[in-house]
Amino acid sequence: MATPEGPPDPAFPAAWIPPRDVRWALEQALSRSFPAGSTICAPTRPAAGMYLLRTGTVRIGLDDFYGGTELFLTLACENWLIGDPGPLFGQSPVPLIVTCVTSCEAAYWPYSRLERMLRDRPVLAAALVYHTATTLRLAFRRLEVLMRPCSRPLYIFARASTRRGVDPPCRGSRKKKKKLS
Repeated sequence: MATPEGPPDPAFPAAWIPPRDVRWALEQALSRSFPAGSTICAPTRPAAGMYLLRTGTVRIGLDDFYGGTELFLTLACENWLIGDPGPLFGQSPVPLIVTCVTSCEAAYWPYSRLERMLRDRPVLAAALVYHTATTLRLAFRRLEVLMRPCSRPLYIFARASTRRGVDPPCRGSRKKKKKLS
């Protein structure tokens, strides 16, 4: 299983945002609990706000727009901001699929509340920018790996093989060479 990814600076947002503003933001949040296996949001039920994962691990995916197949993006763990900030700026929501791998506790801010918070305490926008930029960088790294010349054939083989139930060659299906006598 992949390792959960989180903000590169574990001290964030303490390094940029005064503790009183962090406490204030958390006081504005609604507390949410999710059992393992539950879906926090999906294209058919988009999030109406953003979550700060306090405990647990979630799988974040994206709808492929064609057949409803989830495209895996990342695993996220505590202190990770989950959700799409686009609706805060008048953009359509991204069809995220967020599923709890373990039981999770989260702080939740509906978009309308989050918008007021950002206006009242602009320093909180730094946290939003930081998490959005970190997520974008993770996506760029994944694209970089997929764009490598050797990655594309392996990716295509893996997709086709999993649909047919065939093991990829890296799983021990290589034939042993016969010794010539």
